[in-house]
Amino acid sequence: MARQHIRLPSLTGMRFVAAVLVFATHGIFVNVLADEAVLAGYRAVAINLGSVGVSFFFILSGFVLTYVAPPGDSLKRFWRRRFFKIYPNHVLLFGVTALLAGLPALWLWLPNLLLLHGWWPNYQLMTSMNAVSWTLSCELLFYALFSLLHHWICRIRPGNLGRWLAGVVAATIAIPLLSHFVIPVGPKPIASTEIGLYELWFSTHFPPTRALEFLLGMLCARMLLLGLAPRIGLGASTAVLVACYVPSLWLPPVFTQVAMWTIPLALLTTALARADVEGSFSPLRGRTLVFLGDTTYAFYLTHAMILGTVTYTVQQFAGPGSVGLGVLVLVGCFVLALGVASLLYVGWERPIMRRFSRPGVAAARTR
Repeated sequence: MARQHIRLPSLTGMRFVAAVLVFATHGIFVNVLADEAVLAGYRAVAINLGSVGVSFFFILSGFVLTYVAPPGDSLKRFWRRRFFKIYPNHVLLFGVTALLAGLPALWLWLPNLLLLHGWWPNYQLMTSMNAVSWTLSCELLFYALFSLLHHWICRIRPGNLGRWLAGVVAATIAIPLLSHFVIPVGPKPIASTEIGLYELWFSTHFPPTRALEFLLGMLCARMLLLGLAPRIGLGASTAVLVACYVPSLWLPPVFTQVAMWTIPLALLTTALARADVEGSFSPLRGRTLVFLGDTTYAFYLTHAMILGTVTYTVQQFAGPGSVGLGVLVLVGCFVLALGVASLLYVGWERPIMRRFSRPGVAAARTR
């Protein structure tokens, strides 16, 4: 079987779980829970879930692209597939944001449109237009580097892959140390957090530092392909992730953006992929969960906009409300985002990928 046709449904299902984690964290900041004690408890538990989700997406991206890389794939074909995977949704949501809120200054919207807005330590720029699109700025760099990194990884002697993987993990742990002790802290862009602008940017938004997670995923995939990955199962890898999450709730934010999650997420990603390859038990490969995983990109790009728009509208008409109303609003936003994402995936994203991502298909359909 050609590797590009291999399905890894458990990893697709896990994408939806990661998206739920991101939603849970973003739900903190819309202030719909009227009781301060309840909001504080919610924040204390969910504040780092989004970081786990984003880190998983970055590791997953490198893992899957490496695992299914077709032999002899050209750079042009690879970039074509990735362009039509990420850019149509980005442009559509960019346009929706512009219709809802208008275009800001040129220096804000143009870098966002070109997915270059993660390269400067300016919080207004990093979160311009559709605020969650900063991750696409990182993904764009990943795709630009993939062919070069893949060629290099395939040339590493199998016995040295573990050393390189350990080195990448060490580098991801060094990033928050540099951010905290070397990089200037800068002003606090988010009043409710303790992290400064420059350390936030360097540890979280700067594409080259996040490329370490992408590279980690690539190395894990290569080791699994060669039968060199450690045989750590789903239960053990999940337990490691939980064991890292609990103490993260008391650590400074700069240490909980990435560094806490690299090892457990690398183990979990590899375990899920191995379960699919070997046909062993996995709770994440059901048909519904896989479909929801396929809609995750659309869900990710739409959920923050829906959260912000709906909660603002409710607060304008209902006032502070109650805890019950706040929970109902969050659940409603989640269901609405899921519905919109499903429609966007079925009616926009998937047809575009089928129509344009493969040159032969596109040419045949234009005759």
